[in-house]
Amino acid sequence: MKTLGARTAAVLVILVCLVGGAGCNARVPLGLDADFASAGVDKILLLPVIDARPERLDYVVISRNVADATVRIMGEKGYLVSESDAYGQRPTGPIDIDTVEAKGLAALAPEDARCFLVVQVERMDRSVDELGASYSVRLSALLVDRDAVRVLWRDTASASNNLTGMLTVLAHGSSQYEAAVNATRTLFETLPLHPDVEKIKKKH
Repeated sequence: MKTLGARTAAVLVILVCLVGGAGCNARVPLGLDADFASAGVDKILLLPVIDARPERLDYVVISRNVADATVRIMGEKGYLVSESDAYGQRPTGPIDIDTVEAKGLAALAPEDARCFLVVQVERMDRSVDELGASYSVRLSALLVDRDAVRVLWRDTASASNNLTGMLTVLAHGSSQYEAAVNATRTLFETLPLHPDVEKIKKKH
């Protein structure tokens, strides 16, 4: 299996910057399969989002928020994502997204799922200043091709809410929700667009 690790991908970005000055602010994923473009990823099954936070009593709906945002953002990138309401085999604990191999994840998804997505909430940190409370959410995820027994993409990302205090109230939202959505969008920035994304958008 040919895989572009984070170091290799970072070197490629640096070379682009040196040559043309473009893409210098681009994030690179922790891992991206070199044959991703030819893998034929189309339909993806999103497994229940794992809440791996040390303390899960604060903002218990974060997994739901992240799942909804994932389906929406993946759709914007051209992928058809459906949600599973259960695991094939429930994980026994948090998943080490950085190092886990595809063969160790196959049992999590139903047998008829070819490509499936594992998303995990790592942390949600709260801070307070003169403007009010703000939140930072850290997520991780990986996309698995079950048939080929390979991880096609993996990454982790953090983001915070932009609105605080009365601005959050006026926007009819919550700081926690905004941080969760922002983190989800940041996470999937490094996932390649579906090759037919423009055609798919026109159909919808």
